[in-house]
Amino acid sequence: MRLGGLARQAALQGGLGVGANRYRNPDDDLPADFEAQRIPYYQALKLPLEADRFIANLQAEMREALRILDAGMPRNLGVKSAGSGIRRPGSR
Repeated sequence: MRLGGLARQAALQGGLGVGANRYRNPDDDLPADFEAQRIPYYQALKLPLEADRFIANLQAEMREALRILDAGMPRNLGVKSAGSGIRRPGSR
């Protein structure tokens, strides 16, 4: 089964019910030849083989997204601040 087949399989398995995926075995979703073909699968998904590099890349993406959000928030007219939630003496 190739990546297209994985996508179809994942779509079919989505009907298990809310929260049911929590109890699934993730190994059941891998192609039978995954260990033998690990490198081509990772290359097809454009993912690094090393977990540390994957995590570092993901953290960098998240930091950049938060930086953009933080920079744009004050100028976004659609965002209203709810305040800090701290009541000061004499305020209502």
